[in-house]
This record gives sequence, C-alpha cells and structure tokens, in this order.
Amino acid sequence: MGITAVNIESGDEITGATDAETIVIEGSGGYEATLMVSINDIDEIEVGQSTTLVADGSTESVSGEVVQISAVPAETNTTTYRVTVGLDDQTSTMRNGNIGNIGIVTGTAESAIAVPTSAVSLDGTSHTVTVVNDDATLTTLTVQVGVVGGTWTEIISGDLSIGQQVVLADLDEPLPGSATEVAETEGFQVQGGFFPPNG
Repeated sequence: MGITAVNIESGDEITGATDAETIVIEGSGGYEATLMVSINDIDEIEVGQSTTLVADGSTESVSGEVVQISAVPAETNTTTYRVTVGLDDQTSTMRNGNIGNIGIVTGTAESAIAVPTSAVSLDGTSHTVTVVNDDATLTTLTVQVGVVGGTWTEIISGDLSIGQQVVLADLDEPLPGSATEVAETEGFQVQGGFFPPNG
C-alpha cells in the first residue's frame, strides 16, 4: 500500500465532493467501482445494497455492494451523484480503468405474480395490463405494481391471475423466458469504471 498521487497543496481551497483535489492511495484489498446515478434514481440507492458487475469483454459477473453515496452532485451544476461499489475478491482479471455494467438490486420479490415489464402501461398514475381472453378478445386490467425491473414487474394487486396471457405494450421487446431468479434480482443498469480503492 502506498500513495500514488497527491493532487493538493498546502493552502489550497477545496470544495466538498471535489474530484480535482485528491490524494490517491493504492492498496491491495480489492477493487472498487464508481458510477454516476441520476438525481431521478439516487433515492432508490442505499449503502449495503447488493450489486453485480460485468466488465467489458467478460461474461462473468462479480458481486459486491454499495459502500458510499456522495452527499452532493458529483460536479457543479450537475444532477448526477457518484456511487461507490466495493467488489468481492474475484477480481484477479480486472485492470485499472476498465469499464463495465453494474446492476444494483433496489428491490426483491418472492412468490409473486410477475409480468414482462413491457406488458405494463402507465396511464396517468394508473398501471394497466391487457390480457387475452379465451375467446381471443382483450381486457385491460388496472393493477398495482411492486418491484419494477428492466425485464419483469411484480404485480401486488389487481384481477390478474397466474397463467393469463398478457399483451406486450412494446412489441419489439422479446418475451422473457422465466421469472425464476431473474425477478428476484432486478435493478437498473448503469455504466462506470473501476479502480483500486482509495484507502
């Protein structure tokens, strides 16, 4: 472990959450990933949430958890916040400065009715799902949603039943194969780089 860069001098005036005035310490305790999260999504992020990272060029995921959320926007007059993810030990093939996709688990559901997210429409403040009846007619049902992911959405109330056929709102979206496992780990995908922890 050692200091690899000092970007600050005695007498410098610095501001909170600055990226310019830093002291970089390289350690051997694993890697961290950093990503920028929009102000629209930052309220869903909490320290301790589980994450998965897939580095560009790799098909294997690395688990981790959110360890830090910046208290103020990352830069002046921006609406994005820096989130730091601590990665587990399976990072031997990673290199400084790599980029990849990080999924943050913002909610989970077990033994729930789930429909493809593309089948859920939003009309004002109401969510609806269109089902195909036995006589090939269509019925639109008002539902209340729970955990919403990129692939699956949990239905917590409404007249929807397991086994009913639903109509995709976006016909270009593929129909997911199974809600098992996937529906329990939905979050949102963001991009970020990763590097050795600074301390």
